[in-house]
Amino acid sequence: MQISELYREESIWNKKGVMMLLLLGVALWVLTPRFYEPTGESWRSWAAARILTETGGFPVFSMGPLYVFFLQFFRLFEYPFSMMSEFLIMHFLTYIAIFLMLRCVLSDVWSFILTCAWIPALTIVEPGGMIPAIGLLALYIKEGWKQKNVEELMPLTLFVATLCHNAFLPFLAGHMIGVIFKRIKEKTLVLKLPWMPFKSCGVKFILKSLLFCLLLCTLLMPSKRIDHNHMLIDPKYAPVSIEKGMTTAFFMIGNWKYIYRTMPEDSWSKQDWYLSNDEAFGGAQSVLEAFIKAPQTAINNIFENVGAIAHVPALFVVGNVSNPLVVLAVVLFSIGCMEVFITYGYLGRWPHLFAVTLGTIGVIGALLLTWFSQRYLLALLPIGLLMVTHIGRGLCRLIKTCTLKEQSSCSRPWLMVVVVVCIVLGVVFNEWVIASLFHKTLSVTSRLQIWSLDMFLIMSGCLFFIFKKYSISLLSQEDIGESYLMTHLIIGVSVVTVFLTVFPYPKGIKHQMIAVFNQKGMLRDMKYQSMVSARQALLKHTKNTDRILALEANWIKAFMPVELGSVSHIHSLPPFKDAQEEVDNFFSKINVVWVNPLWADYNKEVSTTNLRYRLHVEPFLKKALQNGWEVTEIDGFWKIYRRSNS
Repeated sequence: MQISELYREESIWNKKGVMMLLLLGVALWVLTPRFYEPTGESWRSWAAARILTETGGFPVFSMGPLYVFFLQFFRLFEYPFSMMSEFLIMHFLTYIAIFLMLRCVLSDVWSFILTCAWIPALTIVEPGGMIPAIGLLALYIKEGWKQKNVEELMPLTLFVATLCHNAFLPFLAGHMIGVIFKRIKEKTLVLKLPWMPFKSCGVKFILKSLLFCLLLCTLLMPSKRIDHNHMLIDPKYAPVSIEKGMTTAFFMIGNWKYIYRTMPEDSWSKQDWYLSNDEAFGGAQSVLEAFIKAPQTAINNIFENVGAIAHVPALFVVGNVSNPLVVLAVVLFSIGCMEVFITYGYLGRWPHLFAVTLGTIGVIGALLLTWFSQRYLLALLPIGLLMVTHIGRGLCRLIKTCTLKEQSSCSRPWLMVVVVVCIVLGVVFNEWVIASLFHKTLSVTSRLQIWSLDMFLIMSGCLFFIFKKYSISLLSQEDIGESYLMTHLIIGVSVVTVFLTVFPYPKGIKHQMIAVFNQKGMLRDMKYQSMVSARQALLKHTKNTDRILALEANWIKAFMPVELGSVSHIHSLPPFKDAQEEVDNFFSKINVVWVNPLWADYNKEVSTTNLRYRLHVEPFLKKALQNGWEVTEIDGFWKIYRRSNS
C-alpha cells in the first residue's frame, strides 16, 4: 500500500456516514457541560455585532470581523435563544469538520470516539469565533490529503478562519510561503494571475472577493465609538493601546506576572497594570518596545512559560497529566510529528507543511508571550489530532527501521534492546527517583500515575521477550498500512485519558449525567452567576433610559434594550483615589449600578475590577443608600442599586 493510498476519500453521504453525523448530534447534547455559560470574551463579540448593526462601525480586526458579521443573523432572535442556537450550530459544524478530518486516517467509529472525547473541552473555548476557525483548520488539513488547494495561494478555509479569529493568520501566511516555495522548487510562476474558469472556480472567486471587501471595510470603516478596541471599554486608564489583542494580553498578563514576582503578597490587591506598567516595562507601548526598554522583565515572563511548552503535546496525547507522563507524551508526539512531516514531504504537500509548522510556531509564540491557557491551546486541536493519529504509524516505521524490516538475526538484538530498555525504565523510573529529581513530595495521584507507567513498561518488556517471535513478525510487516493495530491502541488510551483529565464539568460527571437525564438545558445555571437565569428579572428592573455601571457592561450592550452610550464599564473609573472630582462627575451621570459577588467579594490577587469597586463603587453605594437609593436582590445575580425616582 502506498502512503498516498492511506487516506480515505469515501463520501460521508452514505448510511453509515449519516448515522455517525446523527450520533455526533446526540453526543453534542450529552457531553456539552451543564452549569456553564459563555463569559466576557464571548459577550464582546455579541456587543460588537450590535454596534455594527446600529452604527455601521466595524470592530477591530482582532475580534474576528467575519464572525461578528455572522452574528447579525442570530441577533434576529431573542436572548438566550440567539446565543444557544449560534453555539449549537457552530459547535456541531466544527465537530463534523474534525470528524471528517479524522476519518481520512481512522475508521468512522474511532473518528467518532476521538471527536467525542474533545467535545467537553471545546465547550469552554472563547471567544466564539475560535470555534468555527478550529473547524476550518480541520477542513484545511483534510483537503491536504486529497490534493486540494495545494497550488492555491490563499485557500478559502484558512482565509475564512483568519477572519473569524486572528490567531489563525500564521497558518494562512505559512501556506502562502509554502506555495511560493513549491513554485520556486518546481520552477513555475511564483505569482499567477487570478484567471479561472467560471464553472470550477467562479463561486470561490466571488466568495473571496466578498471576504476581501469585508476586510477592507474593517480597516477603512472602523467604529467611531470610544470603546473601539479589543476589550470594548473606555481606554482612558489602560497604560497601552488596547486596539490589538496581542498587545493587550502581553502587557496585562506581563504586569500581573511582574507584580506577583516582585511585590509582597499583601499588596497585590492594590495593584493595577495602569500603575505598574512604567516600573515593569519602562512605560513601553508595544511588545517590541517592551523588549527594548525592559528586556529583563519581558524575558523573565517568557521563562515562566517555557516549562509549559512540554505540556502542549501532552495535552493532545494524554490530556492534563503530571510530569512523568509528560515525558512519554512528548516522545510519542514527536514520533507523530516525524511521520506527518515524512508523509507531507512524500506527497509534496509543501504548503500544508509550511502552514502546520509556522501556524503552530505562531500560536506557541503568542502563548509564550502571554500565558498557556488550555482554551487558547485548543486552537491547535486539529494539529494535535493530526499528530496523534500518526503516532502508531510512526512507531511502526521507527521500529521497522531498527529491525531492518526483516526477520533476520540482526532483528533479535534490536528486539532485546527494546526489552531491556522497557524493563530498566520501568524499574528505575520510580516515585523516589522522580521525587529526588524534582525536589518535591509527589501527590497520591502522581505516585499512582508513575506506578502505572512503571507497570506498563515492565509488562511490555516481558511480553516482547515472551512472544518475541510474534513481536518480530508483527514489527516486520512490509506495508506501513498494517500499523492500524498500534494506531487504534494509542487512540484508545488517548481517548480515555483525555476525557478523564480535560473535561470541564463544573459539578463533576455524576451531576452532568443527572442533568442530562433530567433534560436540563445547556448554557445556563452557571455555578457562581447565571446571566441566562437572571435575565428576565434583570429586564423587569431595567428601563431604556437607564444609565448603568456594571462589570457586565458588554453583556448589557449585547442583550439588553438599553442605549449603547448609556452603559459604562468599571474600567471607566481610575485605579487610584486621587481623582475624586472626576469620580463624582462620573457617578452623577449614573442612575443604576449592577453588583455581582465576583465583583464585590474581596480578592487578595491582582484584580483591576475589585480594586475599583473597593476604591470608588463601594463608598459611593454606602452614601447612595443614605440618600434614598433603592437596592433590589436578583436571584442568580445579586443586587441592583437604583437612584430613587429614576
